[in-house]
Formats: sequence, C-alpha cells, structure tokens
Amino acid sequence: MIVTLTMLAILAAGCGSAPDEPELPTPLSITATSLGQMDAIEFIWATNGGPTPLKAPSSVAVDGEGSTYVVDTGNYSIRKFDWQGQPVMKWGSQGKDDGQFLFTGGGIGVDPQRDIYVTDDINARIQKFDTNGHFLLKWGSRGTGDGQFNAPIAVAVDRQGNVYVLDARNYRIQKFDADGRFLAKWGKRGAADGQFNNAIDMTVDSQGMVYVADTGNTRVQKFDSEGNFLAKWASCANSQDYFSAPVGIATDTQDHVYVSDFDQNRICKFDSNGKFLTAWGSAGDGNGQFNGPGDLTVDSKNNVYVIDFIHNRIQMFHQPI
Repeated sequence: MIVTLTMLAILAAGCGSAPDEPELPTPLSITATSLGQMDAIEFIWATNGGPTPLKAPSSVAVDGEGSTYVVDTGNYSIRKFDWQGQPVMKWGSQGKDDGQFLFTGGGIGVDPQRDIYVTDDINARIQKFDTNGHFLLKWGSRGTGDGQFNAPIAVAVDRQGNVYVLDARNYRIQKFDADGRFLAKWGKRGAADGQFNNAIDMTVDSQGMVYVADTGNTRVQKFDSEGNFLAKWASCANSQDYFSAPVGIATDTQDHVYVSDFDQNRICKFDSNGKFLTAWGSAGDGNGQFNGPGDLTVDSKNNVYVIDFIHNRIQMFHQPI
C-alpha cells in the first residue's frame, strides 16, 4: 500500500487552465538507473496537505480527471487534491458510522466512473463514495467467510469495475462486483506460489492482471483475474539486487509495473513480466528524495504519485511516455 518527469504542456492537456492558477515549480531532473531505454524522470510537485497537514498517509489514487485522493490515516479522513497538488476537500472522521473510519493503514482505489473505494481496516469493511465524498454503500464484516475481512488493507478496481481487496490477515485476495457482491477469492498464508506473507499492496493492469506486493516474502506476484498464478520476482536492477521491503505497487497505461522499495528509498519499474526497466530515488528530505516511499499510483499521462511516508507528503513525478 503504498518516483521521476517536461511537461507543463502534458499536464495541462485535458485538465483545463485559468489565468489565476498557481504556477507549478520548475521540473527537477532526477537521476535514474536504467537499461538505456528510459529518459530522465522529473520531480514536479510535493504537498504535505496544506493548512491541514497529512498525518501518516497510507494510500494514494488518481481519477480520470486528474484529481488525487489520499488516505490520511492519522486524521481518519480522505483528502482530495487537484492536478497541481492543491487541497480541494476532505471527508471522514474517526468512528464506525457510514463515512467514518478506523484506520491503521487504509487503502484507496478509483473506478472508471470516478467512484472511490476505501478499505476501512479496523471496521473490517469497504466503503464506497462518489468523487465529492458522498457515502454510497458499504460491505463486509470481521471473519473468514466470503465477503468477510480481517484487516482489508488495499483495494484495486479493473476496467470492468470489478473490485479486488487484499484481505491481509486472512492472507488472500477477494474479488467483488461494484456493488460488493462476492465473485472469487484466492490465497493462503505461506511462501509458495500463490501464497502470501504480510502482503501490503496490490494493483490491476489494463488486461485485468493482478499484481501483489507480497512484502513479508519480499517479492511481487502476478495473477490473472481469476487468481491463477503467473509469475513472481524479487529483485530490482539485477538478480542480486533484492527488494528489502516492497510495500507499494502500481501499473501505468502500458502495463509497466512500479514497486516502491521502502527501506532502500527507491522506485523500481518493470515491464509486465518483471523485466527491469529503470529505478530512481535516494534517502533524504529534498524534492525527489524519500524517507520510506509507500503506496504509489500512475495517471493516464504517465505521472507518478508517491507517498513519502516518514515525511508525511505526496510527491508527483513525470516521465516521458
């Protein structure tokens, strides 16, 4: 659950503009390790939440209009930002009622209609909202049965609107339709193919392939949409450059896979079969640096949004398409 970009023109395309919009900072080029086919990555902006600072942000998602949504775990709320990282609104409070949350580290996902799904882990449920934070529905209870959860920690939505939930302490993935009707499940505790050990994040690509950051096993696993195991990998730039703590995972429009390696303060990028493409990041508190990169997401213009967990901020990067 739980990063490098030319671009004011690219960012502005399709987003609209107005004379009084604040200027984005000058892009900062970030050094990336690659196999030669990737151009430089650029830092674009960072936000710590504005007047209400973020506190332990755990998950980030972006919709088709360029709005960014963040699970602000320590404030028991969802934060919405515009495409320039400016705060727009927030919703939620601590509690068990509809629209309230009890988080230790909630996940967030957006469907093609821009509806928002949030894993409310201590309450053992999924809540669904519209893009303005209006409560739509919920499902789930604590347990081990179909549609029940024990620490639902991450959520992803495919192009057909199917919802995948990482049910962390039941060591499985559950699949639902957009109204919360149970469809399928897979996984159990362990280190074999298709098993999980403290998995933290998941994502779905444009073909419906499911990727899991299997953190306790320090690897990524890939499945089809029905849970059939397809592939795994456990290293970044080469076969000896092992992940230390893969905690965030995302895909882009070309089905490249991005993994945030928390302890090594880097983002690793792969093709859909796990072939290394590029990596960036270093330890520090400057722009483009990290202190514990967590969840991440990628928008339709190849902009990458990364939670910089210890710094309580979101960083946005651009990379050439």
